[in-house]
Amino acid sequence: MLRGLWRQTPQGSPVVRLLKPGGFEHLPDDLFFLTAMSRWATVRALLAVAGVPRLEQLEKIIAATAAEVFQATVLIGVLDADEEEDFVRRLDEALGFSAEQTADFLRESRRFLSGG
Repeated sequence: MLRGLWRQTPQGSPVVRLLKPGGFEHLPDDLFFLTAMSRWATVRALLAVAGVPRLEQLEKIIAATAAEVFQATVLIGVLDADEEEDFVRRLDEALGFSAEQTADFLRESRRFLSGG
């Protein structure tokens, strides 16, 4: 589902096409949460299957989707990195993720943001 929203086509991603790319200095709350949750969901899914035997193909698909999501989300505007990290920390804590799991998430997220 997220891939359908964010995947780049020759016309751009469906979400980016509806919005003026780079048209926001700061994203409105609804777009901030759509963007942050899209990133969170893809990275969490990737971390859940990473290194699990027999799920290597699924891991590749999720990693490719995460890369597409991150590439597309940067086109609609800048997410304040501190706000996004605070959001992730609060969400992870509420869902029972450990501080170590959150740190793993943030490392992986930064890797995607840097294009890695």
